Amino acid sequence: MLYFTNSFGAAAGVLASGFYFIAAAGLPGTLVAAGVVNLAVALVALVIRPPAKHAVAARSPRAAAGPSVPALKMLLAVAALTGASSFMYEIGWIRMLSLVLGLDARLRS
Repeated sequence: MLYFTNSFGAAAGVLASGFYFIAAAGLPGTLVAAGVVNLAVALVALVIRPPAKHAVAARSPRAAAGPSVPALKMLLAVAALTGASSFMYEIGWIRMLSLVLGLDARLRS
């Protein structure tokens, strides 16, 4: 549900900024508005977070220990590499689209 809500908000934000806010407030105004909205959402999330529940003791010592340290390190490394590759793809796509759409020249002037 959280992932759906995040995706829905992202789609609504892209549509609103692309078709309304850039024309109404310009690119700098739209960026400032997006930053303010992001900070407001973060504040609301901090205020309404659910209370932490006490951890219930596991039934077996193995379950209480959790996964091994090498497995956690491998998972962390895979997550880091996946995130880094996503950022590289995003930067590449934005740069290619800016060349095709001619956004680079408009931002400089």
